[in-house]
Amino acid sequence: MAAADAGRDSAGLTRALFVTVRIDADVATGREVLERYARANYGLSLTELEAIQAVVTGTADQVARRLADYVAAGARHLVARIGALDLTSHHEQLEQLAELPTPLLLPALPTPLPLPALPTPLHTPALHPFQGRRGGAGPSGATSARRGGPGVPGVDA
Repeated sequence: MAAADAGRDSAGLTRALFVTVRIDADVATGREVLERYARANYGLSLTELEAIQAVVTGTADQVARRLADYVAAGARHLVARIGALDLTSHHEQLEQLAELPTPLLLPALPTPLPLPALPTPLHTPALHPFQGRRGGAGPSGATSARRGGPGVPGVDA
C-alpha cells in the first residue's frame, strides 16, 4: 500500500473513490454517451479514459451494484463525476443518482453512538451586531421593550 511505502499509518486514512457515473437504459447506450463525454472533456476515447479513471455506466441497478463493489472493497466516500454533456442531462443524472438504492451502497457498519444533545444557545443581546434594528440598544443607546428576535426565549422585557 502507498501509505506504508511512504512510512505512514494507513489506519487513519479514509478510502475514497472519484468515479464518472452515467445511468442509462443499458450499458451500450451509457457507453455511447460516455464516449462523447470523454472526447469532449478529456480529448480521449472512453477506453483511454477508463485506463486512468473509474467509470461506471448501465441501468440504475447495474450502477448501484458496481458502486457497491467499490464500497465492499473498502471505499467509504464516493464522489460522483456526472457523465453528462449538458445541464439538463446533468440534472436528470443527479436525480437518478440520488434515487439509487442506498442499502446496496452502505457497508455493514456498527451502529454509531448517539450524539449528545446540544445545549440551548444563550441569548446575549450585546453580541448581536444588528441589535439596534431588532430591538434593544440602538446606535443612540436607547433601548426598546423587545430584545432579540422571534422565537428566542426571554425576548420580552
